[in-house]
Amino acid sequence: GEARGGRVMLMKGEESLSGFMYFIYNKLQVLSGDFQENLDSGASCEDIGHLIYRHNEYLKKCLEICHLSPKQRASKNVLQTALQTILDAEVILNNSNNEEELLSRAQQRFTNAVHSLNVLM
Repeated sequence: GEARGGRVMLMKGEESLSGFMYFIYNKLQVLSGDFQENLDSGASCEDIGHLIYRHNEYLKKCLEICHLSPKQRASKNVLQTALQTILDAEVILNNSNNEEELLSRAQQRFTNAVHSLNVLM
């Protein structure tokens, strides 16, 4: 019944979040490789001030890729909602009362969050 649906939601949640994390990881790998190549070639290391500037730009791009920059508040909220919903569902499923209404709301909230995550990818 409802508990089975909740467990399916948890599995889908883990799958969606794993896919999203893999997507982010790959983008970070490319960005990191580009940054390292620039350092190795000396193209961006004219002086320490320029090096610090390039590093700050690299860190800003990392935050953007991870959807954690201040400009990406909506993306950050979607990620937080997805993670919190998974945690809430686990608590509900492990609770002996197994409250169906709470689980149903968690499933709907999670469905919306997963849809938004897929849009972000």
